[in-house]
Amino acid sequence: RLRRRGNISFNRGSLGRAAGFYTQAIAQDPGDALLFSNRSITLTKLGAPHAGLADADEAVRLDSTWHKAHARRGAALAGLRRHAAAAE
Repeated sequence: RLRRRGNISFNRGSLGRAAGFYTQAIAQDPGDALLFSNRSITLTKLGAPHAGLADADEAVRLDSTWHKAHARRGAALAGLRRHAAAAE
């Protein structure tokens, strides 16, 4: 599975590869909040917090009750140096 391959790549520090796997997985299942959340933190760690924030926002939109989606949003906002917004 693509998500699993993305997770393995992420855990090995291959962030670009992980982002690619998550992107492929999202193309197959665009309603999966977990995929957007995983790609969000990956993009944020790659130094692309704007893209990470967009994915986190989509993850929250898909499942507003899932706490990790909100945590990913906070991480992206922190990456953008929007610390007050990240603390909300």
